[in-house]
Amino acid sequence: RRKSATIAPILREGGMKVLASLALLLLLGAPLSAQEADPGLEGLDVKELLDRFERALVDEDEELSYDPDDVLRVLSAKGQAALPILAALSRHVFDDPEGTYATGYLQVLDAIGAPALDAMVRLLLKHRSADARAEALELLESLVLPEYDAEPRAHPLKDKARVVPALIQALSDPSLGPDVARTLGSIGSLAHRALLEALDHEQLAVRVLAARALRDSASSPSAPLSALPRLSELAETAKSAELRWASLEAAAAIAASSPLAAIPAGSEERVTRLLAAALSPSAPLARRESAAFAARLLPKPKLLRQALITSSRDKSDALRVAVACALNAEPDATSALALLA
Repeated sequence: RRKSATIAPILREGGMKVLASLALLLLLGAPLSAQEADPGLEGLDVKELLDRFERALVDEDEELSYDPDDVLRVLSAKGQAALPILAALSRHVFDDPEGTYATGYLQVLDAIGAPALDAMVRLLLKHRSADARAEALELLESLVLPEYDAEPRAHPLKDKARVVPALIQALSDPSLGPDVARTLGSIGSLAHRALLEALDHEQLAVRVLAARALRDSASSPSAPLSALPRLSELAETAKSAELRWASLEAAAAIAASSPLAAIPAGSEERVTRLLAAALSPSAPLARRESAAFAARLLPKPKLLRQALITSSRDKSDALRVAVACALNAEPDATSALALLA
């Protein structure tokens, strides 16, 4: 008890000092936390939030109770109400070559939805930060790819074809080109015409990626048959070996996934030559597709049959099974396995 009696005045005195310190901090305007110091951030309108964002960008003394990302989070909750300040916000994001606030900015664009499409495209094509461009591509993918359709959006993009021209331009981005090609290949028929035109793009890298995107889209519900004649031609005549093989693989994949009757008239002989070439070990992505397509050709042209016989001695078990099915017209791979024993 004596000890308690001795400590009590000290505690009272210490408590008074703490309260005095807190009062002084409040008088000086020093923040306790973002929420306590500025509880009204969520209650501001979008123009006031833009002002707060701009103040946070230039605040070098860190005296503010919030940072630019805090403002962007609040803005993203405003949805389409943020549209009037989008141009000004965009200027600040583009002034930063590192893309420091690109993630928060894209959250604002995502919340706005389809009306912010132009801003998304501009970030994809124009920002100096590769990371910012990659994030913009991810957001655009969520607007156009079928697997995202089940996700509810307040303002979905109804005309998904509007994104395709921007993605075609983005094929020339050295850091994003392959990812863009996969996106275009997944979109399906909406991108087929643009990809066919891109096969004649002035940049070789874009032509190659367009061929690969067409190869990836061969498994879509509607294969890009309109591209088959041009791909077949490029597979035989392109000066670039990379473009020849990319076109060959795309042509083989499209032919393999299409009904025989759907092959464009006049293309049969060239397609047969391509399928024979596609069985070469130099075209690993097209070999099984070529064998699968050959299985439906009865009778088989001599050139194609010779290529199949050569491939029957390949190291790949899967390819040998496919070749056996093609050569013997077996209904499934199980019965063909016995032929390889």
